[in-house]
Amino acid sequence: GTGSADLVEWRAAGGAVHRFRRLAVVGVATAPPAPAAADRATDFGPLVVDAGTAQTEGEPLPDGARAMPDGDGAGFLTAGAPGAESERWLGTAVHGLLRRFGLSPAMSAQELAGHLLADTRNLLEMGQVPEREALVERATDTYRRLCGRADVRALMARGQPWHEVPIAAPRDEGPPRRGSVDLLIQATDGTLVVVEFKTGRPRLDHTEQVEFYRAAVSSAFPGAPVEVHLIYDTPDAPP
Repeated sequence: GTGSADLVEWRAAGGAVHRFRRLAVVGVATAPPAPAAADRATDFGPLVVDAGTAQTEGEPLPDGARAMPDGDGAGFLTAGAPGAESERWLGTAVHGLLRRFGLSPAMSAQELAGHLLADTRNLLEMGQVPEREALVERATDTYRRLCGRADVRALMARGQPWHEVPIAAPRDEGPPRRGSVDLLIQATDGTLVVVEFKTGRPRLDHTEQVEFYRAAVSSAFPGAPVEVHLIYDTPDAPP
């Protein structure tokens, strides 16, 4: 190679000339360490698509959205809770049914169960989820209840749904807090509607979770009205 003190030229075998400029080092930046598992919320799970529409890979976010890597586990319960593995599978199964078939399935409970068993065969065969038949029945029952609920259908009808939206919000100290919104609806009146689905009884951390979602979405879309809705699936929920 040739060149001056601050410019270096290198000629490749094919004759192409590549020029490189030397720059003074003014400082060395180091990447912050990856957040520890304990710093990452795990009570998030993906959910639904609009009725009759299958989600596709690479689906765009609304204008102005800032996609953030997530990697948190899917499911309704915090990892480590009693029965968490089974409940986690239950949440993932219900999410998958809603995502694939929407809110107006033309399939029987038996057909839905067959779909779940086919999609989760490896997990079940490994023995990670006990009581397979009971869980499959719970998943199909939960799915059918959600499909029949007027409040769920009304929320879905308000506008454009965006699914499994990863978000992040800064903390006073440490790495950003990250999560994944089950369903973010861009309503026709400009409101952004956050929907989070849960099973079991209400817990204080559920409210804290959706308030984090509200703050993160408000930060990503300044000036837009934001609503949050916690939808609990219980057998005695009103239709």
